[in-house]
Amino acid sequence: MSNTIGLNFLRILSYSSALVADTRSLPNASGIYYAVKDSQVLYIGKALSLRQRWSGSNHKQKVKLLRMGGVVLFYRLVGEHRLLLEEAKEIQLFNPMLNKQKPKPATHDRGLVRIDSIARDAFWTFVLGMSIALPVTLFVIHSKAPTPQPAPQPLTHSIGEK
Repeated sequence: MSNTIGLNFLRILSYSSALVADTRSLPNASGIYYAVKDSQVLYIGKALSLRQRWSGSNHKQKVKLLRMGGVVLFYRLVGEHRLLLEEAKEIQLFNPMLNKQKPKPATHDRGLVRIDSIARDAFWTFVLGMSIALPVTLFVIHSKAPTPQPAPQPLTHSIGEK
């Protein structure tokens, strides 16, 4: 383990935790979770509700992790707007063996991070200190030029004349 990964692993150990076999203490909040056994990060994921994600048997990795025994879930609360980016960053850093598909932040063709994949609020302009460039569509309202009105005709007769 390199020093950077070693320090990042120590960071994970400082987070709140629960055994995979008993996840009732998980909060009903969004966050990133790390499945760890014997000083190895096995799986990293995200959830809008950590408690709902791990309740019951609907989690695809839960059965594998239960069979391994002694797996601890470490977690940290993360706002919904940062879940995708944070998960991708952590998976890239640790390369866990059970993360088959390595998610990457959604990008435009020019390599710009799509704000709609990270945040629901269009007012976010920075994510992790990185400036976000948003594609801008300008709407121009075209109006017809006013139709020229005929010039008033001079009076050709005076009042009382016919």
